[in-house]
Amino acid sequence: MNTNSRGAILISVLLIVLMLSAISVSLSQNYFLALKREGYVNFESNALQYIRTLEVLSAEEIKKQFTPQRSYTSLSMPFFSQPISVQSDYGLIVAEARDASNCFNLNSLFVYENKNFVPNDRAIKGLKKLLLILEYNENEIDVFIDQIIDWVDFDDEPRPYGLEDYFYIGPMSEIKQYTARRLFYHKSELMNLPSINYFKWGEISQYLCTHPLIEISGVNINHLEINNAPLLAAIIPEINVSEAESMILNIPEEGFKSESELYLSFPRIEFNQTYLPITLTTELVKLESKIIHENSAMSASTVFQIKNNEAIILNRFYNDF
Repeated sequence: MNTNSRGAILISVLLIVLMLSAISVSLSQNYFLALKREGYVNFESNALQYIRTLEVLSAEEIKKQFTPQRSYTSLSMPFFSQPISVQSDYGLIVAEARDASNCFNLNSLFVYENKNFVPNDRAIKGLKKLLLILEYNENEIDVFIDQIIDWVDFDDEPRPYGLEDYFYIGPMSEIKQYTARRLFYHKSELMNLPSINYFKWGEISQYLCTHPLIEISGVNINHLEINNAPLLAAIIPEINVSEAESMILNIPEEGFKSESELYLSFPRIEFNQTYLPITLTTELVKLESKIIHENSAMSASTVFQIKNNEAIILNRFYNDF
Protein backbone atom coordinates (compact mmCIF):
# COMPACT_ATOMS: atom_id res chain seq x y z
CA MET A 1 0.00 0.00 0.00
CA ASN A 2 1.44 3.35 -1.00
CA THR A 3 1.78 6.41 1.25
CA ASN A 4 -1.13 8.25 -0.38
CA SER A 5 -3.52 5.38 0.37
CA ARG A 6 -2.41 5.22 4.00
CA GLY A 7 -2.95 8.97 4.35
CA ALA A 8 -6.45 8.76 2.88
CA ILE A 9 -7.37 5.91 5.23
CA LEU A 10 -6.02 7.82 8.24
CA ILE A 11 -7.93 10.93 7.31
CA SER A 12 -11.12 8.87 6.82
CA VAL A 13 -10.69 7.25 10.23
CA LEU A 14 -10.10 10.62 11.88
CA LEU A 15 -13.21 12.03 10.20
CA ILE A 16 -15.28 9.07 11.40
CA VAL A 17 -13.94 9.51 14.95
CA LEU A 18 -14.69 13.24 14.79
CA MET A 19 -18.25 12.58 13.58
CA LEU A 20 -18.83 9.98 16.29
CA SER A 21 -17.50 12.39 18.93
CA ALA A 22 -19.82 15.15 17.68
CA ILE A 23 -22.78 12.76 17.77
CA SER A 24 -21.80 11.62 21.26
CA VAL A 25 -21.58 15.21 22.54
CA SER A 26 -24.94 16.05 20.96
CA LEU A 27 -26.59 13.00 22.52
CA SER A 28 -25.03 13.82 25.90
CA GLN A 29 -26.31 17.40 25.75
CA ASN A 30 -29.80 16.23 24.85
CA TYR A 31 -29.66 13.61 27.60
CA PHE A 32 -28.61 16.09 30.27
CA LEU A 33 -31.17 18.61 29.00
CA ALA A 34 -33.87 15.93 29.28
CA LEU A 35 -32.71 15.11 32.81
CA LYS A 36 -32.75 18.78 33.76
CA ARG A 37 -36.22 19.22 32.25
CA GLU A 38 -37.50 16.16 34.09
CA GLY A 39 -36.00 17.46 37.34
CA TYR A 40 -37.76 20.79 36.92
CA VAL A 41 -41.08 19.10 36.09
CA ASN A 42 -40.74 16.99 39.25
CA PHE A 43 -39.90 20.10 41.29
CA GLU A 44 -42.86 21.99 39.86
CA SER A 45 -45.23 19.11 40.61
CA ASN A 46 -43.98 18.78 44.20
CA ALA A 47 -44.03 22.56 44.69
CA LEU A 48 -47.66 22.73 43.57
CA GLN A 49 -48.56 20.01 46.06
CA TYR A 50 -46.81 21.85 48.88
CA ILE A 51 -48.52 25.12 47.96
CA ARG A 52 -51.95 23.48 47.91
CA THR A 53 -51.19 21.85 51.28
CA LEU A 54 -50.21 25.24 52.71
CA GLU A 55 -53.51 26.66 51.45
CA VAL A 56 -55.51 23.90 53.15
CA LEU A 57 -53.63 24.34 56.43
CA SER A 58 -54.01 28.13 56.23
CA ALA A 59 -57.75 27.85 55.61
CA GLU A 60 -58.07 25.71 58.73
CA GLU A 61 -56.01 28.16 60.76
CA ILE A 62 -58.08 31.09 59.49
CA LYS A 63 -61.24 29.36 60.69
CA LYS A 64 -59.67 28.86 64.10
CA GLN A 65 -58.42 32.42 64.55
CA PHE A 66 -61.11 34.42 62.76
CA THR A 67 -64.32 32.61 63.66
CA PRO A 68 -66.61 33.34 65.26
CA GLN A 69 -66.29 36.75 63.63
CA ARG A 70 -63.86 38.98 65.49
CA SER A 71 -64.61 42.59 66.38
CA TYR A 72 -61.00 43.53 65.63
CA THR A 73 -57.78 42.01 64.29
CA SER A 74 -54.17 43.15 64.56
CA LEU A 75 -50.72 42.33 63.23
CA SER A 76 -49.83 40.76 66.58
CA MET A 77 -52.14 37.80 65.88
CA PRO A 78 -50.11 34.59 65.47
CA PHE A 79 -51.50 34.05 61.98
CA PHE A 80 -49.85 37.29 60.81
CA SER A 81 -46.85 37.51 63.14
CA GLN A 82 -45.47 33.97 62.78
CA PRO A 83 -44.41 33.20 59.19
CA ILE A 84 -43.65 29.60 58.21
CA SER A 85 -40.14 28.53 57.24
CA VAL A 86 -39.50 24.79 56.85
CA GLN A 87 -36.69 22.85 55.17
CA SER A 88 -38.06 19.78 53.38
CA ASP A 89 -36.56 17.13 51.10
CA TYR A 90 -37.80 19.17 48.12
CA GLY A 91 -36.46 22.54 49.24
CA LEU A 92 -37.11 25.46 51.56
CA ILE A 93 -40.79 26.25 52.15
CA VAL A 94 -41.60 29.83 53.16
CA ALA A 95 -45.11 31.18 53.76
CA GLU A 96 -46.40 34.44 55.20
CA ALA A 97 -49.95 35.73 55.72
CA ARG A 98 -51.03 39.34 55.65
CA ASP A 99 -54.14 41.45 55.43
CA ALA A 100 -55.11 41.60 51.75
CA SER A 101 -57.42 44.59 52.10
CA ASN A 102 -54.75 47.19 52.87
CA CYS A 103 -54.56 48.48 49.33
CA PHE A 104 -56.74 50.49 46.99
CA ASN A 105 -59.08 47.98 45.35
CA LEU A 106 -59.63 49.22 41.80
CA ASN A 107 -62.94 47.37 41.70
CA SER A 108 -64.20 49.65 44.47
CA LEU A 109 -64.39 52.35 41.79
CA PHE A 110 -67.69 50.77 40.73
CA VAL A 111 -71.12 49.97 42.07
CA TYR A 112 -73.46 47.57 40.30
CA GLU A 113 -76.72 49.27 39.39
CA ASN A 114 -79.33 48.52 36.72
CA LYS A 115 -77.26 45.64 35.34
CA ASN A 116 -74.22 47.84 34.78
CA PHE A 117 -71.03 48.85 36.57
CA VAL A 118 -71.38 52.56 37.28
CA PRO A 119 -68.75 54.88 38.82
CA ASN A 120 -68.47 55.12 42.60
CA ASP A 121 -67.74 58.85 42.89
CA ARG A 122 -66.45 58.67 46.45
CA ALA A 123 -63.91 55.94 45.67
CA ILE A 124 -62.85 57.80 42.52
CA LYS A 125 -61.95 60.81 44.67
CA GLY A 126 -59.82 58.53 46.82
CA LEU A 127 -57.86 57.13 43.86
CA LYS A 128 -57.39 60.63 42.47
CA LYS A 129 -56.05 61.86 45.82
CA LEU A 130 -53.67 58.88 46.04
CA LEU A 131 -52.18 59.67 42.63
CA LEU A 132 -51.95 63.37 43.47
CA ILE A 133 -50.07 62.45 46.67
CA LEU A 134 -47.65 60.50 44.47
CA GLU A 135 -47.19 63.78 42.55
CA TYR A 136 -48.77 62.92 39.22
CA ASN A 137 -50.41 65.45 36.93
CA GLU A 138 -54.13 65.99 37.58
CA ASN A 139 -55.05 66.00 33.88
CA GLU A 140 -53.24 62.69 33.35
CA ILE A 141 -55.00 61.24 36.38
CA ASP A 142 -58.40 62.22 34.94
CA VAL A 143 -57.54 60.49 31.66
CA PHE A 144 -56.41 57.37 33.55
CA ILE A 145 -59.58 57.17 35.65
CA ASP A 146 -61.89 57.68 32.67
CA GLN A 147 -60.10 54.92 30.76
CA ILE A 148 -60.43 52.58 33.76
CA ILE A 149 -64.18 53.21 33.93
CA ASP A 150 -64.71 52.75 30.18
CA TRP A 151 -62.70 49.51 30.32
CA VAL A 152 -65.14 48.02 32.85
CA ASP A 153 -68.58 49.51 32.12
CA PHE A 154 -71.04 47.92 29.70
CA ASP A 155 -71.91 50.91 27.54
CA ASP A 156 -70.21 52.13 24.36
CA GLU A 157 -70.26 55.81 25.29
CA PRO A 158 -66.75 57.09 26.06
CA ARG A 159 -66.28 59.37 29.05
CA PRO A 160 -64.70 62.82 28.41
CA TYR A 161 -61.17 61.35 28.51
CA GLY A 162 -62.09 57.70 28.07
CA LEU A 163 -61.82 55.12 25.30
CA GLU A 164 -64.21 52.45 24.08
CA ASP A 165 -63.96 49.51 21.67
CA TYR A 166 -63.60 51.67 18.56
CA PHE A 167 -60.14 52.69 19.82
CA TYR A 168 -58.87 49.36 21.14
CA ILE A 169 -59.65 47.48 17.91
CA GLY A 170 -58.60 50.38 15.69
CA PRO A 171 -55.29 51.21 14.01
CA MET A 172 -54.07 53.37 16.93
CA SER A 173 -54.16 50.49 19.42
CA GLU A 174 -51.52 47.80 19.78
CA ILE A 175 -53.58 45.35 21.87
CA LYS A 176 -56.40 44.73 19.34
CA GLN A 177 -59.07 43.56 21.76
CA TYR A 178 -62.41 44.68 23.09
CA THR A 179 -62.84 46.32 26.48
CA ALA A 180 -63.29 43.84 29.34
CA ARG A 181 -66.83 44.86 30.43
CA ARG A 182 -66.20 43.21 33.80
CA LEU A 183 -64.34 43.89 37.02
CA PHE A 184 -60.56 43.60 37.00
CA TYR A 185 -59.06 40.16 37.61
CA HIS A 186 -55.49 41.41 38.01
CA LYS A 187 -53.96 44.86 38.27
CA SER A 188 -51.67 44.10 35.31
CA GLU A 189 -54.76 44.60 33.13
CA LEU A 190 -54.10 48.32 33.56
CA MET A 191 -51.30 47.80 31.04
CA ASN A 192 -54.00 47.70 28.35
CA LEU A 193 -54.77 51.38 28.94
CA PRO A 194 -52.71 53.89 26.95
CA SER A 195 -52.71 56.30 29.91
CA ILE A 196 -50.69 53.86 32.05
CA ASN A 197 -47.64 55.33 30.31
CA TYR A 198 -48.12 58.48 32.38
CA PHE A 199 -47.26 56.57 35.56
CA LYS A 200 -44.35 54.65 37.08
CA TRP A 201 -45.74 51.15 37.46
CA GLY A 202 -43.46 50.11 40.29
CA GLU A 203 -44.51 53.19 42.27
CA ILE A 204 -48.29 53.01 41.89
CA SER A 205 -48.77 49.22 41.81
CA GLN A 206 -47.67 48.78 45.44
CA TYR A 207 -50.82 50.63 46.55
CA LEU A 208 -53.25 48.97 44.13
CA CYS A 209 -55.07 45.63 44.10
CA THR A 210 -57.98 44.05 42.23
CA HIS A 211 -60.00 41.87 44.54
CA PRO A 212 -63.00 40.54 42.57
CA LEU A 213 -65.46 42.12 45.00
CA ILE A 214 -67.14 45.48 45.14
CA GLU A 215 -68.72 45.33 48.58
CA ILE A 216 -65.50 44.46 50.46
CA SER A 217 -63.16 47.39 49.99
CA GLY A 218 -62.46 48.57 53.53
CA VAL A 219 -58.97 49.24 54.87
CA ASN A 220 -58.13 47.77 58.28
CA ILE A 221 -56.36 50.56 60.17
CA ASN A 222 -55.02 48.07 62.72
CA HIS A 223 -52.87 46.46 60.03
CA LEU A 224 -51.34 49.61 58.58
CA GLU A 225 -47.61 50.23 58.73
CA ILE A 226 -45.69 53.42 58.09
CA ASN A 227 -45.22 52.66 54.37
CA ASN A 228 -49.05 52.63 54.07
CA ALA A 229 -49.25 56.33 54.97
CA PRO A 230 -50.00 57.49 51.36
CA LEU A 231 -52.91 55.02 51.21
CA LEU A 232 -54.37 56.22 54.53
CA ALA A 233 -53.93 59.86 53.52
CA ALA A 234 -55.68 59.13 50.22
CA ILE A 235 -58.84 57.68 51.76
CA ILE A 236 -59.28 60.34 54.49
CA PRO A 237 -60.23 63.61 52.78
CA GLU A 238 -58.82 66.15 55.26
CA ILE A 239 -55.33 64.79 56.05
CA ASN A 240 -51.90 64.71 54.39
CA VAL A 241 -49.18 62.05 54.42
CA SER A 242 -47.44 63.43 57.52
CA GLU A 243 -50.70 63.33 59.47
CA ALA A 244 -51.36 59.80 58.20
CA GLU A 245 -47.92 58.73 59.43
CA SER A 246 -48.71 60.21 62.85
CA MET A 247 -51.98 58.27 62.97
CA ILE A 248 -50.25 55.01 62.09
CA LEU A 249 -47.59 55.55 64.77
CA ASN A 250 -50.39 55.95 67.32
CA ILE A 251 -52.08 52.65 66.54
CA PRO A 252 -51.87 50.43 69.69
CA GLU A 253 -49.74 47.31 69.37
CA GLU A 254 -52.83 45.16 69.88
CA GLY A 255 -54.87 47.38 67.57
CA PHE A 256 -58.00 49.40 68.26
CA LYS A 257 -60.54 47.07 69.85
CA SER A 258 -63.66 49.15 69.16
CA GLU A 259 -64.84 51.99 66.96
CA SER A 260 -65.32 54.22 70.01
CA GLU A 261 -61.65 53.72 70.93
CA LEU A 262 -60.66 54.64 67.36
CA TYR A 263 -62.87 57.75 67.31
CA LEU A 264 -61.58 58.97 70.68
CA SER A 265 -57.99 58.61 69.51
CA PHE A 266 -58.60 60.76 66.42
CA PRO A 267 -61.52 63.04 67.34
CA ARG A 268 -61.19 65.42 64.39
CA ILE A 269 -61.41 62.69 61.74
CA GLU A 270 -64.86 62.13 60.24
CA PHE A 271 -64.64 58.41 59.65
CA ASN A 272 -68.09 58.29 58.05
CA GLN A 273 -66.82 60.53 55.25
CA THR A 274 -63.78 58.53 54.15
CA TYR A 275 -63.41 57.64 50.48
CA LEU A 276 -63.06 53.95 51.38
CA PRO A 277 -64.39 52.43 54.63
CA ILE A 278 -61.93 52.19 57.53
CA THR A 279 -62.42 49.02 59.54
CA LEU A 280 -60.93 47.25 62.57
CA THR A 281 -61.04 43.75 61.14
CA THR A 282 -60.35 42.08 57.84
CA GLU A 283 -62.33 39.72 55.66
CA LEU A 284 -59.57 39.27 53.10
CA VAL A 285 -56.33 37.43 53.86
CA LYS A 286 -53.42 36.93 51.47
CA LEU A 287 -51.06 33.95 51.74
CA GLU A 288 -47.71 34.39 50.01
CA SER A 289 -45.83 31.10 49.72
CA LYS A 290 -42.56 30.16 48.06
CA ILE A 291 -40.69 26.89 47.46
CA ILE A 292 -36.95 27.11 46.78
CA HIS A 293 -34.77 24.17 45.70
CA GLU A 294 -31.24 24.63 44.36
CA ASN A 295 -31.65 26.82 41.24
CA SER A 296 -35.45 26.43 41.03
CA ALA A 297 -38.18 28.40 42.76
CA MET A 298 -41.95 28.71 42.62
CA SER A 299 -44.14 31.24 44.40
CA ALA A 300 -47.88 31.65 44.81
CA SER A 301 -50.16 34.39 46.03
CA THR A 302 -53.54 33.19 47.33
CA VAL A 303 -56.35 35.45 48.57
CA PHE A 304 -58.95 34.05 50.99
CA GLN A 305 -62.29 35.62 51.80
CA ILE A 306 -63.53 34.95 55.33
CA LYS A 307 -67.28 34.47 55.04
CA ASN A 308 -69.84 32.49 57.02
CA ASN A 309 -67.14 30.89 59.17
CA GLU A 310 -65.36 29.61 56.07
CA ALA A 311 -62.16 30.58 54.26
CA ILE A 312 -62.94 30.75 50.54
CA ILE A 313 -60.18 31.09 47.92
CA LEU A 314 -60.99 34.11 45.76
CA ASN A 315 -57.98 33.93 43.48
CA ARG A 316 -54.53 32.43 43.13
CA PHE A 317 -51.59 33.59 41.06
CA TYR A 318 -48.27 31.83 40.55
CA ASN A 319 -44.93 33.67 40.43
CA ASP A 320 -46.79 36.94 40.95
CA PHE A 321 -44.69 38.80 43.54
